[in-house]
Amino acid sequence: MKRLLLAIVLAGATSAAAAAQTVPAGPPPAPGQPTANLILDAMLATARAASVNPAAARSASLNASAAIQRYNMGDVNGARSAAIQALIEANRLPQTTITVLQS
Repeated sequence: MKRLLLAIVLAGATSAAAAAQTVPAGPPPAPGQPTANLILDAMLATARAASVNPAAARSASLNASAAIQRYNMGDVNGARSAAIQALIEANRLPQTTITVLQS
């Protein structure tokens, strides 16, 4: 019984972690307007960032979700701002370590 409960909890945790790295859920806006196109570009950038920099993709995914929600509520300026922030986060370079050369 304990093993079954543990298996269910682990399955739920792994599926939740996988969902956090995907493109935001919710109906995307129809293309054709500048703000809608900006949101769609942010969603595409988030999906591309998932393979290169997962941490940036998670942050961008939150901003893209906020942009979709604001757009659906009619807050065009807030949606534009959130979409631009999602693009910034998605295009952030992954952190690298610089080795010091010693002679």
